[in-house]
Amino acid sequence: MGKIGKFKFQDKRGFRRRSLPKLTDATMVIAFEGWNDAGNAASLAMAALRRQWQAIPFAEVDSEEFFNFIDTRPDLYIAASGKRLVNWPKTTISLATSKASPGNVVFVYGVEPQLKWKSYSTTLSKIAKKMHCSRAIFLGSYSSDVLHDKPVQITVTGDIDMGKTENRLTVSTYEGPVGIIGILQMEFESRHIPTGSIWASVPNYSEPTSPKAALALVSMVKEITHGSVSTVELERLSLEYEQRMTKMVQEDELLSAYVKYVSQQNELDMLASGSDTIVKEIEKFLREENN
Repeated sequence: MGKIGKFKFQDKRGFRRRSLPKLTDATMVIAFEGWNDAGNAASLAMAALRRQWQAIPFAEVDSEEFFNFIDTRPDLYIAASGKRLVNWPKTTISLATSKASPGNVVFVYGVEPQLKWKSYSTTLSKIAKKMHCSRAIFLGSYSSDVLHDKPVQITVTGDIDMGKTENRLTVSTYEGPVGIIGILQMEFESRHIPTGSIWASVPNYSEPTSPKAALALVSMVKEITHGSVSTVELERLSLEYEQRMTKMVQEDELLSAYVKYVSQQNELDMLASGSDTIVKEIEKFLREENN
């Protein structure tokens, strides 16, 4: 890994950086707060990965260019010295330094920008190219009709080598409103940087934060990158989360009825899927017999 130099300059697009580390075959992992972060799962997963792989910030994208501060207001806080300071929304770029990390890993994390998405995407994709990132992995989570006490449904899409997860790859057929992750993924692909996205489903009735979905994302990143990640803490939080959710459902009659409905619908979907599979197997058998 290249050494992280001192602060140098700020360019026209608000990209503040120290000297860029000189990397080879780097993996960029990207997540954002906001629309792509149901149950704060992507945020929590990113925090766990950055902490365990000892990520050190070396650059940030300034907020002035890409945010409407009336909609996303900065936070005022008092430092240990007693001085009043402002925490502005920003995108932080950091580099993993732990030996547990799978080689060179660059983390990109921040609040989803509101303005100039084209310029923002161009800026990040150029940085990825200059840092010789050979692939980019996007983390996201979405609300869905799923149950809190069932395994988290994971959707993996993209064109990068996903190792053992390859059989879980799906081609996205989604059409409709898109978040910054979708825009960035297309921009990276246009610059010939292979990408993949990992999406975790979160129950519509979930608590604000779902450590269970975050655990599923971290486990998938671990599987894809072959990095060393301890999930003990997330497993404990997930168990506590599931227990609280179960109690909440039991104590709320309307919520209990909704959960029962979702469970029945999921069972019907599984039966329908099983029927389709049987029909396809029979058709395949008949074709082979005819041949």
